[in-house]
Amino acid sequence: MSTTEEPKTGPIRIPALGAKRTDRVSVVALFRVNMFPLGHLPVPVSKPAEQLAAPEDDFIVGLRFPPGDHPEPVDTVSVLDNAPVRELPAQPSEPSAEVTDGHSPFGSLDEKSWSRRYLGGMRGDIPEYAWPPGALFPEGGTEPGEAVTLPVDTVIDRFGDGLGRIFAPEGTPLAERALPSSPAYRRYRVTRALPVWRTVTAPWFGQPGGGTRYRATYSAGELITLGYLEAL
Repeated sequence: MSTTEEPKTGPIRIPALGAKRTDRVSVVALFRVNMFPLGHLPVPVSKPAEQLAAPEDDFIVGLRFPPGDHPEPVDTVSVLDNAPVRELPAQPSEPSAEVTDGHSPFGSLDEKSWSRRYLGGMRGDIPEYAWPPGALFPEGGTEPGEAVTLPVDTVIDRFGDGLGRIFAPEGTPLAERALPSSPAYRRYRVTRALPVWRTVTAPWFGQPGGGTRYRATYSAGELITLGYLEAL
């Protein structure tokens, strides 16, 4: 013979004011308030709500650039509606022989002397390099950058990940780039006229420099998203 348990009766216990809420409705409500304090997702905009000016005593003068500082700025609004979805290659490619032939990572210096001069320290496993001082080498070049626009189908490349903005004409020798060694080499094709700042690379990192250097106003990854570059 089965029996049915009578439902428990009694006064409903209301949590004290300020007590931790554990019921689902309260937890979800608190989650929403903390995740979306405005009551909705942030609204995407093409420009920052506020742009702070560079400090008067700028210790990295020549290396800090305002957003969209090119006379022909990158279109970040209309292009997003029609930009095709592109991705960075999964793995960096191998640089050609013309890029690497005859390159010595430390130039005329030994490794110890090179590290003492150009290596500022380590952040975990990531080296922090002493880059050319902007007051002497604006844009990392021998002279201030010149505003130019790279035409469609121009092929450029860079050493580093998709977060950087420095490029060079395809095939520029490593010594002329005056960069520390990096295994991450990537090539790109310009798919929309690309505004950049062009200069001649200054000698640094034990290298002679002298190659053409481009500084874009957006990173490689952003330019791919905006439809200006295609990873090769």
